[in-house]
Amino acid sequence: MNNKLVGKASYDIMTGIFNRHTGMEKLELITEKSKFENKSLTGCFIDVDGLKFVNGNFSHNDGDDLIKKIASVLKNFSRDEDLLFRLGGDEFFMAFLGIDHSDVEKIFLRITNYLEEYNKKSKKPYDLKISYGIIDYDSNKTVDEFIFSADEKMYRHKSGKKAFRN
Repeated sequence: MNNKLVGKASYDIMTGIFNRHTGMEKLELITEKSKFENKSLTGCFIDVDGLKFVNGNFSHNDGDDLIKKIASVLKNFSRDEDLLFRLGGDEFFMAFLGIDHSDVEKIFLRITNYLEEYNKKSKKPYDLKISYGIIDYDSNKTVDEFIFSADEKMYRHKSGKKAFRN
């Protein structure tokens, strides 16, 4: 019973990945580990493109499926030692300990390519796309500032993108 309660308290019920509360706790630990072991830490703020469009033009079930699929893809492209959690809504955060910025860029290029191939084969009237912001951890900043900086970078990436097929 206790294990069941811990699971419900730690994981996002829709996606099965860590929820915001647990993710933030684990991110605090990873930032400390990064400092202590003198390892690089790279974070990435991820936002699902077009959720409002999908919810408004199709259904909230389609919107939920979109979020679940993106979470699944992110999980499939992460290592066991990486941290992935849902911040809320259509926003996720990933932290990569011991991987530098350019390697995280390569991971997200592979994710983007995967989504493009998925969209070509999909019969859905909308595409699965993400915007993301990758940032190196600065040990002089708080975890909240780390996430905020990645979020700002994600918004720069998102600007001007078109999320859906015509």
